Formats: sequence, structure tokens, C-alpha cells
Amino acid sequence: MKEYDFTLKYRLGSTDENPEQYLSSLATTGCEDAIVGIGQTGLIAINFIRKAESALQAVTSAITNVQQAIPDAKLIKATADFDNAFD
Repeated sequence: MKEYDFTLKYRLGSTDENPEQYLSSLATTGCEDAIVGIGQTGLIAINFIRKAESALQAVTSAITNVQQAIPDAKLIKATADFDNAFD
């Protein structure tokens, strides 16, 4: 398996929602391989370095994990480290 480095940015259900409340639920739904950015109210950015068979598998599994932790969040941006992305 290869490691894939990518970031998913989400808009939370409410623009005044504090993203810090989701840190423990992200950890328990499979996002232990992530660094979470919570600097903006109403937004959360999650950088993953995920081992998977393919980039698609890495990204889709991460999206699934985040949706389990934060069901009302909307994915607004996905970016990848282009040195290893989508081989």
C-alpha cells in the first residue's frame, strides 16, 4: 500500500458552529491518520496521510469517515499533494 497526502475542507451545518466539538468523534470514526484544522468558525479542514491501494480508495474512505463523524458537514474542497496523488 502507498501513502496518499490530501486535505478535505468542510462547511459545518451552521456558520457559527465551533469545529472543536468534532475532534473526538473524528478520532473514533477512523480519522486517526489526520491533522485537523479548526481555525475558522463554521469550517473544518482535515489533512490526511492515508495508506490505501489507490488515491481514489484513500479519498473515498476518508470522506466516509468524516461523514460518520460530522453528518451535516458539506465537502467544499479537496486538494492533494501532487507528488504522489492519483497514481
